[in-house]
Amino acid sequence: MDIKICVDLDNTLIDSVQRYTDEQIVAVKYGLDPSTYVKCVEKLFERHGNYYSYKLLLPILQEVKTDIKEGILPELESLLDRKYLFEDTEFFLSRFQKEQLVLVTSGDQVVQSRKIAAHQLESLFCAMILNPSNKADVVEAQKAGMVYFVDDAPREIEKVKKQCGLATCIQVREPPPWEKQKTTDYADYRVANLFEAVKIITGAI
Repeated sequence: MDIKICVDLDNTLIDSVQRYTDEQIVAVKYGLDPSTYVKCVEKLFERHGNYYSYKLLLPILQEVKTDIKEGILPELESLLDRKYLFEDTEFFLSRFQKEQLVLVTSGDQVVQSRKIAAHQLESLFCAMILNPSNKADVVEAQKAGMVYFVDDAPREIEKVKKQCGLATCIQVREPPPWEKQKTTDYADYRVANLFEAVKIITGAI
């Protein structure tokens, strides 16, 4: 059967929670305790939505610590080139053809592109949609007999299911700390990892 699988990047394919922890380690080197850094990230989301960018974060850090050295910016950005691939990601991607996979990720396009390049994901997807205004529009645009949406964020699962009722929505992993919405009743499946997601999708083909 003709299928399309729209899959998220952060905390779905790559371990963004570990990178977030590493960001806090960097922050400590520059005189910011982890809890203060977390509050600055929360303020970033309040001001810019899901547009996560270290360049946008820097002025917020400087508001809290006026003497913070700007060297923190390149050190944080260097984390974008580090590999954080989950152990089940390669297995998941290898189970489907390139023509079946669509990467859909929100955030700064430059930032997301660096993450994608660091994990050598470019050749594995038939399309990569960076920072769409609405992931549900991307899912709705897929022309296939069966359409799947795989994401860690309950709010994204909810949006897609409400707009694209026929799409099968799979919520994977636990929501990351920065996600305020922790649960949803709109997921067709709630799974702990991508191994389980593969079973669901391949079992329906």
